[in-house]
Amino acid sequence: MIAKKQTNLINNIDHNENLTGQQKCLEFTVISDPHLVSPDSRNDIRLAEDSVAIFRETIKKIQLTNPDFIIITGDVMEAKEYGFPNLGLAFDEISKISIPWFIIMGNHDSRYRSTKDNYQKIDFVKKFESHGPIGNVASWKKDIENKRITLIGLDTSQEGTSEGFIDTQQLDWLQNQLNSISLNRFVFIFMHHPPIIFDKIVKDNKDLKMYCLNNHIQLQGLLKKYKVIKAVIFGHSHVRRYRFKDGIHYIGVPSINTWPNMFTEFSINNKSIVYKHVPISNRSIIKEAKSKLFNNNPVGLNIFNGNKDELKAYYSRGKNQRILEL
Repeated sequence: MIAKKQTNLINNIDHNENLTGQQKCLEFTVISDPHLVSPDSRNDIRLAEDSVAIFRETIKKIQLTNPDFIIITGDVMEAKEYGFPNLGLAFDEISKISIPWFIIMGNHDSRYRSTKDNYQKIDFVKKFESHGPIGNVASWKKDIENKRITLIGLDTSQEGTSEGFIDTQQLDWLQNQLNSISLNRFVFIFMHHPPIIFDKIVKDNKDLKMYCLNNHIQLQGLLKKYKVIKAVIFGHSHVRRYRFKDGIHYIGVPSINTWPNMFTEFSINNKSIVYKHVPISNRSIIKEAKSKLFNNNPVGLNIFNGNKDELKAYYSRGKNQRILEL
């Protein structure tokens, strides 16, 4: 029943006729890295204790704008010791959303194998089936009827590690999907790990290779062959980033759970992509998140050799709004 309702909602998105004129053809919102966990957890760099409250507030604010759909680009939950309790909590919270929604798998959703309850990656896939994942795989493709727009979700997660990778089987699947798409469509790809390196420190520091897809060069080589691909949208790093390469807009979106505590609104027409990073409303949570990130972050400071100014510059970089030509 859920799957049928979800499919009907997406197939019947028809706010405007087609990709003609300058009207808003499609509006959607991206939430990344909510890291949902039981409220009895302790706040750190990630605001574990407040994660559910932040998520609920985010959804409430998004539903006021009533986008066509929501996409959550991974790290849905914080699965540190065992998976099933947090998986259930995350599913229960996300299922309250009244707008169509789709899910991408992140490293925190797949990396931990529990000795307590034997949580595995497939458990996440099965739980969120009909909201992206189909069968035994977490990658998916959705055609938005009457819009000439196709959405593709990729799974970059691996069990047992935070590093991202897309295996040969999924790359072959992606190539087959792209080969089957009409040249008059616009394709938007969603994933968790960044498929491109934005920052020199990530390129130079071997300890930071988890901040970029391991086989990003291979993926870029495939994507640049297809003119229908207009944008690749992803999370994981919790920072705002943008780069235009090989005719594709690469857009990194921030986390709602760590500073600057933002979700991202997208508006598409036949001429442009407009996106805006929007902060949550609770200023006290934003203030706490900023303090935790810059003052209680020994790992981050270690990466930047104790230089707090460089740490702040890394997380502060990036514009909050862009208009991109298609």
